[in-house]
Amino acid sequence: MQRPSRLLAPIRVDDWFDDDLAKLGAAFAKTDSHELPAFEPFGFQTRLRDNHTAVQKNFGSILNSVRDKSTVTPAAEWLLDNHHIVDKNFRHLRRDLDPKVYRKLPHVTLSSGQDVPRALALVWLYIGVGNSNVRLKGLTELINGFQTESVLTIGEIWAIPAFLRFVLLENLRRLSDRVEYSRCRRDEANILADQLMAADALDETSKLDTLGIGSGAETFASQLLYRLRDGSGRAPNALRRIEELLRDAGSDPEHTIASEHSRQSSGNVTVGNIIRSLRIVDETDWFKWFESVSRVDVILRRSSDYASLDKYTRNTYRERIERIARRSKLSEIEVAESAV
Repeated sequence: MQRPSRLLAPIRVDDWFDDDLAKLGAAFAKTDSHELPAFEPFGFQTRLRDNHTAVQKNFGSILNSVRDKSTVTPAAEWLLDNHHIVDKNFRHLRRDLDPKVYRKLPHVTLSSGQDVPRALALVWLYIGVGNSNVRLKGLTELINGFQTESVLTIGEIWAIPAFLRFVLLENLRRLSDRVEYSRCRRDEANILADQLMAADALDETSKLDTLGIGSGAETFASQLLYRLRDGSGRAPNALRRIEELLRDAGSDPEHTIASEHSRQSSGNVTVGNIIRSLRIVDETDWFKWFESVSRVDVILRRSSDYASLDKYTRNTYRERIERIARRSKLSEIEVAESAV
């Protein structure tokens, strides 16, 4: 495997323990300096294509590994068992989010200097603090909290389901990259362990000095430790040298193994959350949800006629309000107020 120069961190806020999403949404609306967890600048269409390509490639590699009878992590099993769901969501995202619409939505400037749709920024924040665990109740609280300070447009609210797909798939790509990279590192460790146990000579052990065993190499080092501590005692020189290298890097075998187990465990949980959340996005009645959070709908329902209209006619009514607002200097709220 060609090693990437840098693996992007998962979109996850590990130290957020506040359940008040409405408060978080309101605070996000009021701030002028928007910080998003693990955000990296991107071009929307390019990133969407790259993510799909990367996830497909990682899926194929993991599938081949399973066919070769190799052991894979629970996160990899999530990817294998739910590839059809992932692929379907990529298709829906390409269908539902027109690049022209993306560019026309109200934007905010992030601390990185990039302008992104503020609805996307809100969804990115939600996915980060919730560890990719989408719940409509929590999403509604965040959106309503934001709207106590700044009202979202009709187009922004309609775009939220697509943005949920985009950020979830972005996070899945990051985690699948890590799953695949770690799998390859474990394979490399197994090959070296076989060589070391076949001949525990000093010239073989010296190979360890050039492999970067230490901080940041938990997957490779922990797999080597697991193999060389298997009870056979066939490579005592190599085992001692690995332990020395870890101590030189400010770590130790137990910390390295625990760190790798923790990383794997958190990755397994997040990938599982992503798959379940993609299912929720597919199954949700977003028309109904839209009407529950749209401030324009609140105003229009003051009219006795509006509530009795069928949903397609109500949608046509909202589209008319959007057009009038775009052509005038009025907000959608002001247009809706004048219509009732």
